Amino acid sequence: MFNEARQRPLEAIPPVEEWGDSLRIAQDHDAMHYVDHQPGSWFLVEQQGSLLLEARYWRNSMVDSSALVRLDEAESEAYRTGGHGYLSDLVRRIDKSRPHTEDSPYFQRDLYRGTDGAALTKSFAAAIVNHTWIAEQRRRT
Repeated sequence: MFNEARQRPLEAIPPVEEWGDSLRIAQDHDAMHYVDHQPGSWFLVEQQGSLLLEARYWRNSMVDSSALVRLDEAESEAYRTGGHGYLSDLVRRIDKSRPHTEDSPYFQRDLYRGTDGAALTKSFAAAIVNHTWIAEQRRRT
């Protein structure tokens, strides 16, 4: 029975404005929202007009991690013009810069390193929950 429930396809959730009260609508406005992703490489979310990119990088052949970077104005514009391809190139640059080291220009920009890293991790996970690999597998059954 558990396996059947786990494999049940997810249904689309109507916009919060159709069912939420004013508090829930306000919470949704402040939340992160999924925009795009490249499986196994990156996710892009939007929060209050800012674009946040979670870029997967590899420390070595056995350890990988992710950095959450708020796109600056130039990067956001490059995404608007270059789309998915631009972000894939940016993630390759982030990975090559070794963002886990202080020498990387992305080390200080990694929002996960800040004092609210745990809260950002939770918010980000909530934003992408329906776009992960496991969610994709559920939709296929």
